[in-house]
Amino acid sequence: MNPTPPIRKLQYVLAVARELHFRRAAERLSISQPFLSRQIKEFETEVGFDIFRRDPVSLTESGRVLVIRLRQMMGQMEGDFRKAIDAAHAVNHRNAQEFTIAHSAYISLALRQKIRSIQKAKFPHLRLRFRILFALDLFEALDSGQVQAGITFAPLGRQDFTHISLRSEHLYAIVPRANPIAGQPYVTPTDLNGRPLISAGSRRTHPALHQWLLEQSLAVGCQPSFVEEATFAQEAFDLVQAGVGIAILPEGVCESAPKALRCIPIRGLNPIELVLVYRSHNDGLIPRIATDIAHLL
Repeated sequence: MNPTPPIRKLQYVLAVARELHFRRAAERLSISQPFLSRQIKEFETEVGFDIFRRDPVSLTESGRVLVIRLRQMMGQMEGDFRKAIDAAHAVNHRNAQEFTIAHSAYISLALRQKIRSIQKAKFPHLRLRFRILFALDLFEALDSGQVQAGITFAPLGRQDFTHISLRSEHLYAIVPRANPIAGQPYVTPTDLNGRPLISAGSRRTHPALHQWLLEQSLAVGCQPSFVEEATFAQEAFDLVQAGVGIAILPEGVCESAPKALRCIPIRGLNPIELVLVYRSHNDGLIPRIATDIAHLL
């Protein structure tokens, strides 16, 4: 007899022992009943004793001892196999290149999912991670090397980063459906003049973008009155529903707005630019990964 255990035949024996029925065992194994019967008969010839009685199917005394030991052996083998896979995964993780992308809290889930799909197809050995950071914290993390790339909104207020445009997003006003302006197809900055507004970025978190928004508003005769700053989209939605004010958000996150709210495009303000950024003086791998991801998006 071959000293190497015939694993497939052992699985056949255990399946028949479990079902005590050749047809049901064959169905469980997704093979034909005649093939299973032949394999069991061949194995009985190889080991030199009958494992099963037929019509009806039952275990012989020798077969019962064999099945008990086989179950123990297969259980131990499964455990050893899992340990081997875990050990290999650990080595793979240690050898994998880690790539962390910091991003604004106002980046849509759909965009992050697209980036993960690109990573799996283009860079399967890359360990991709995401971190939510305010713009100024994102820039510091890039400077220190804690993250390799970032996704945020321009203008950046920094000249020492390379940035690649991903897309433009219009700004939307988020209002309760009961609000009188909710029925309008769009609003203008003057429609928002004097109304309490909720900002997605302030002088503290993204000063360059905040200044850009002020300048855009003033250029069309609007003096925005920001009464609250939201750190992420759901907080902005909650503030609107609480009656604090009207939120001004990029269109990408509007897809997650509650049904009780209406997202209305603001006409008269230029779209804001969503960009992928990395340090200009970086090694060859980071620019290549960042550029490939940006272009494939």
